[in-house]
Amino acid sequence: MRDLPPVVLFDVGHTLVFPPDRFFLQLSGVYGGSTDPEQAAEAERQARRVYEQKVLASGVSTHWRTYFETYYQVLGVDPVHFEEILLSIRYAHRQWIGIFHVVRPSVYVLLSTLRARGVRLGIISNADERLLAQLKALGLTPYFEHIVGSSDVALEKPDPRIFELALERMRARPEQTLYVGDYRWLDFEPARRLGMQALLVDPLGTYPEVPETFRVSRVEALIERFALEPCP
Repeated sequence: MRDLPPVVLFDVGHTLVFPPDRFFLQLSGVYGGSTDPEQAAEAERQARRVYEQKVLASGVSTHWRTYFETYYQVLGVDPVHFEEILLSIRYAHRQWIGIFHVVRPSVYVLLSTLRARGVRLGIISNADERLLAQLKALGLTPYFEHIVGSSDVALEKPDPRIFELALERMRARPEQTLYVGDYRWLDFEPARRLGMQALLVDPLGTYPEVPETFRVSRVEALIERFALEPCP
């Protein structure tokens, strides 16, 4: 993938927007689990794979309990505390625009750079009804032509129909569109099956079986990948 496509579609969580640093890891320490960053990375790798298996088996993305139980189990938290931890996470997520409210400054630089090059941008996200309010609060909406959220269209990734809907709204052909997301089987593979170009954001090396040609550690790496001059 050498040429910059005319259309780029993004996932949101863990691609453009992130939770506060060490938010979930700090909860592990509170309940007697490890706070070692290397062990946390392994916990996230395992949790992601278990979560994706559940989603693929059921067709819905509402298996976050499985994700967090796996994550904290790997960190050595006693399962007796899982319910209390999940309640804490749910409470935090219901506040303001949710847990995911951190955008690195370099993400804005990336989006500005792409727009300055004439690239048309859109979003496909499995998100609740606050997605648009979240993006507005974070100053992200001006960058995107269309924002397709699962709660608004009653479709969820990896259902190919949500990708097709985004392409239709963008009036874009799959082969001229790049999709960027952080889950192999929810983001990367469904996009490729539709004929889209795809990049997998994989900072922890969760998917070593995916060739490095199709992986980046941070979404901002698109600037280097396509040899772009950063725009302030």
